[in-house]
Amino acid sequence: MGETKRRAARGEMPYQRGGHYGRDAEVRKLAAEMDQRVRQLTTRAPSISDRALIEQMPGFLPGLHQIWTTTTDDTLANLCSEFPGFYRYAKAMEEAFEAERKHPGANPIGADIQELHDSVKPLVAQVMTQGAALERELQNLVDAFQRHAALGVHTDATAFGADMAVARDVAQLHQQWIAGLDRMTDEAHAAGVSQASRQLLAKILGEVNARIDALSTKLMDLAMAGRAASKPGADKAEQ
Repeated sequence: MGETKRRAARGEMPYQRGGHYGRDAEVRKLAAEMDQRVRQLTTRAPSISDRALIEQMPGFLPGLHQIWTTTTDDTLANLCSEFPGFYRYAKAMEEAFEAERKHPGANPIGADIQELHDSVKPLVAQVMTQGAALERELQNLVDAFQRHAALGVHTDATAFGADMAVARDVAQLHQQWIAGLDRMTDEAHAAGVSQASRQLLAKILGEVNARIDALSTKLMDLAMAGRAASKPGADKAEQ
């Protein structure tokens, strides 16, 4: 990625300015998560455009902001080399912010979010990050239970039980996500965030929530089918 573009783009990021410096392990984890999500999306839609990729990954913006503002150029280059999916996402966002500067309104995430009041920026970043983690983990589980379903009675009961335990943890994360959405809506209104920004946030997060709900429904159906197909082994493994 171009250094000039990166420095300009990170100034356009619609979240709080970086005030701490992440350790290599922390930013590497963030890059790995972005890489995984890009791979998930490109596996299901090999010809997905950069714009569509960005529109399905708004929750990764806070993490990208952290990487852009807390890493050296050498570290960033290493992350891009190690994680091709992260490189594609970061480059697409860099170009999106460059396009926004040249043609206001071109950024699919929307420049209006930049005008959020400082008091709600941390909560928005938290909710966005939770949504990204939830969507990624749900997709992992859907993939896992699809494998269980394909194996039927031959699925590994211990692995099935472990995935069911993860699914219960993710269900709790889902409840936290819903609570965070409600709280963010209330705080944004109380902070006097403009109606345009609130509507934009509602649109972006509404699309994320719709994908999360669809994945949750699919996961539930797959888990029930997998449990029925693999009995009695799966029930025994979950006890």
